Amino acid sequence: MRSSYLLCASLLPIMAALLPGVALAQQSPAPPAAGATEVGEVIVTAQRVAQSLQRVPVSVQAIGGQVLEERKLNDIIQLQTSVPSLQTSGDNTISLRGVGTLVFTPNLDSSVGVAVDEVSLAVPTFMNNFGFEDVGQIEVLLGPQGLLFGRNASAGLLNIVTRKPVLGEFSGRVYGEYDYRDSVPGDKDGGVVRGTVNLPLGDIAALRVNALYSYQNLIAKVVAEGPNADVEDYQKRAGVKAKLLIEPNDQLSIYLIGDYFEQSGAGGIYDRTFRHIGAGSLTGIFVGLDGVTPGAENLEWGASTHVTQDLKGGGLSANITWRPMDGVTVNNITAWKSYDVLNDADIDFTSFDGVDENVRTGTYSQFSNELRVAFSGNDFIDGQAGLFYFSSRIHEIDEIGAAAFGAAGPGFDSHTNPLFGLDFNSRIKADSLAGFGQVNIHPTEALTLIVGGRYTHDEQSIDLVQNQYPYPIPLGVPNASTKQSIDNDNFSWKLGAQFAVTPDIMAYATYSKGYKGPAFNDTIASPGQDLSVGPETVKSTEFGVKSMLFDRRLRLNITAFHSVFSDFQVSSFDPATTTFYAANAAQVKSQGVEIFAEGRPISDLTLSASVTFLDSRFESFKNDKCYAGQAGCSPAGVIDSSGNRTPSSAKFVSSLGAVYERPLSDNVTLVLAGDWYHRSSINFASNGNPLTRLGPIDVLGASLSARFNDNLKVSLFCKNCTDKIFPVFIGGEALDATLLNVNSTGQSWGYNSVRTVGVSLSYDF
Repeated sequence: MRSSYLLCASLLPIMAALLPGVALAQQSPAPPAAGATEVGEVIVTAQRVAQSLQRVPVSVQAIGGQVLEERKLNDIIQLQTSVPSLQTSGDNTISLRGVGTLVFTPNLDSSVGVAVDEVSLAVPTFMNNFGFEDVGQIEVLLGPQGLLFGRNASAGLLNIVTRKPVLGEFSGRVYGEYDYRDSVPGDKDGGVVRGTVNLPLGDIAALRVNALYSYQNLIAKVVAEGPNADVEDYQKRAGVKAKLLIEPNDQLSIYLIGDYFEQSGAGGIYDRTFRHIGAGSLTGIFVGLDGVTPGAENLEWGASTHVTQDLKGGGLSANITWRPMDGVTVNNITAWKSYDVLNDADIDFTSFDGVDENVRTGTYSQFSNELRVAFSGNDFIDGQAGLFYFSSRIHEIDEIGAAAFGAAGPGFDSHTNPLFGLDFNSRIKADSLAGFGQVNIHPTEALTLIVGGRYTHDEQSIDLVQNQYPYPIPLGVPNASTKQSIDNDNFSWKLGAQFAVTPDIMAYATYSKGYKGPAFNDTIASPGQDLSVGPETVKSTEFGVKSMLFDRRLRLNITAFHSVFSDFQVSSFDPATTTFYAANAAQVKSQGVEIFAEGRPISDLTLSASVTFLDSRFESFKNDKCYAGQAGCSPAGVIDSSGNRTPSSAKFVSSLGAVYERPLSDNVTLVLAGDWYHRSSINFASNGNPLTRLGPIDVLGASLSARFNDNLKVSLFCKNCTDKIFPVFIGGEALDATLLNVNSTGQSWGYNSVRTVGVSLSYDF
């Protein structure tokens, strides 16, 4: 069956070239304009200036805000069903082309950058809360993007563009959605309410305000509770964003944005159950006493303490654009973002005291300023140059305590007298300054040469105190403290060329060097350890063809890429102190082909497909942590994972879609939409643990909508219509592995993991 999927998807571009009635998609399909027979023009800012998608020498997949609503994509995890090269999991991990950050320390930047309204976000925590509100377009930029976008984007970038206020217009929108998940064992529903209003403020200014409230119940159900259990078995999100645009004349624009968001509950972060219990497991005894049966579709778990996340954050930004003369634009973007977080969880997922103390409190803030000057209007050369400054501060206090189900006898308690334990108090400062530029030289009307460079200076420092409590078995060095600093300089660059074969066909080739800066471990794994983690670099080659065919009824874009990441930042293991730590311990190669297309065989129908063929693996990774009982594991507990595929990277992923729009009368239009996501098997672990492998999945979505008078829309929809129950992450259970060398696994769930049916209503005024 899987081979038939591969064959079908791989033949789609060939069929499109032979039959005008068959079409594929670069941009996920949106309903066509009445009577239109051409695919629409897509404008992107993949090079920080507005350009046609078909003229940008970058592999980009653009998802419009209307598509997000049609498919009910409310967060990053759900976005992956529309972008084959994107993979996500419930712990804010994002990867593109099989490459993402595999280390979980708060100051280590993601290899995949995130920018919202031109502001670079160093941590993706912001995105999972209020990032998808009033979105005009999400641009997924594939491959290294650190040259023009903020700090570090060594594997790619999510560029989120929200809708600006509209001058001279009073308008608004109200959206409501009710979700029902029929196959989950607990409470089955949830809902989303959004509102937007655009207010004119005289002739030169406008204010746009967005508001959100979302409530979703857990996918998994707590079926057994200990005497101290307190599970907030839901996910609540709320936020407000205000955007003020002032344009006193044609030369000056001032764009101010302020936002605040809150999230609480266990949903989306602690929605986790047992998948497999190994022979001889200590945890398995208590899982059985809870009445839970581990398995691939297990949606039940136990708890014996508080389980929640409490997150509050927001920010301010000012984007000032000045056009002093024709062809010259000066742009300055100043931004501040921050959040406070409290995570509290029972991470043995039983109603007994195994690992009941796992509390993290943290504060984070970042400040950035970017000054850019872009010049155009010259037939021979155009481009941009700028300066970028970034500063962040992190303060985090963590406490982990384990009683290990009484393994050491009576008297041990996870909270007051733990057997195993770790506590640390860290303050980390990071500052970065960069100068960058890119020019496009046009020797002929058809040929463009691309030259770009970026010089970056990074500085970081850490002040850490660890393990002040006298644990019988400390995780990490006991009663330790350290202060360290690190700095690094880097020059990254890009060379390329693009050639207009015809007015509707463009080919390009680029070679670039990307960069992700240094960081610190936030725990001391061994005495005298250097906590610093060096920078990560990548060299990437990309070839692409972008075309509009058959009288512009078909957009067909194909990209081939080859990237090699050196000093890749991964999680290593210290067996003496049973502690994980970050290190530059691997080299990764990612290569493959991406096919994005969109076509309109008739005016009422848009068909689409996005396809990725990927080979992403470790060229070198000699000190990976063994899974429990792994053959060939060294006495130190490490194994050579060189040659293994990178976590969560599938050989083949496709996303197919269709939208059919049919007017029934002058005032009523019917819209039928469907999508099909297929992903081949993946392994969530770098060491090849067979119990963390997930087989192929197919996820179908559909909606039927009626639009009345172009302002009222009612939709019936389903996501994961066939109820393909699948986790967003599978990982080993540390307690069994640490105490008994037993290979047990757990799994995390997302809101696309089961079937969701629902109804939505929107009203524009």
